[in-house]
Amino acid sequence: MKTVPYAGTNIKSDYVISLYVGKIMPAAYKSYLGRVYENIADEIELMCNNHGLNLKIEYEESENTISGVIIRESLVDGSILNRGDELCLTISTNHSSYMLPDFVGMSIDDALKLIQEYNIKVNLTYIPTPVDEDIIIFQSTPPSTLIQKNNPYALDLYISKGVKPTTVIDADFFVEVIHNLGYEMEINYVNSNDLENKLVAFEVQKLYDSNIVKYILWITK
Repeated sequence: MKTVPYAGTNIKSDYVISLYVGKIMPAAYKSYLGRVYENIADEIELMCNNHGLNLKIEYEESENTISGVIIRESLVDGSILNRGDELCLTISTNHSSYMLPDFVGMSIDDALKLIQEYNIKVNLTYIPTPVDEDIIIFQSTPPSTLIQKNNPYALDLYISKGVKPTTVIDADFFVEVIHNLGYEMEINYVNSNDLENKLVAFEVQKLYDSNIVKYILWITK
């Protein structure tokens, strides 16, 4: 990395030169316990390749967790990685339960395929919203909830049936939907002789570079 004296310095033939040599610090293992193997498989493979580890995968039936979670590992968190070491990961399998997906934002057709696979009941409610038609905007049970297969549980899904810019609907309901979806909003009031607090038109502005969606509303007064 450097010498003392520095290069180019005139020295005597018997002068002692100090050499500073860089040393690579050993890498430590970072635990993967509790994480879904499928989500980090590429990361684990890259780590093993970089440090010369031999990867071994085993599966074990577990009733306390969903399938695919790393429940045991042969290396201790913080241990030094040495080439030739074996990393054995034990991954759970569970055929009686599953982690409920996040259906919000999915099309109802795609969601129903998963629901049929899990064999659970579902209640569908269609409501007019500024979201595209047939897109799920709400689910009664939060995602990542552990659900037992073939149980009598019924999942409530609310699906957008869209609205046309010329549709006249209750403004409070429309504003509440936009607020719950986290979109920005601008309200303009227009005079009306016979309609009050009704949405008569709206415009959508999408700023894709900043991932912002803004709704401009025209409401009667």
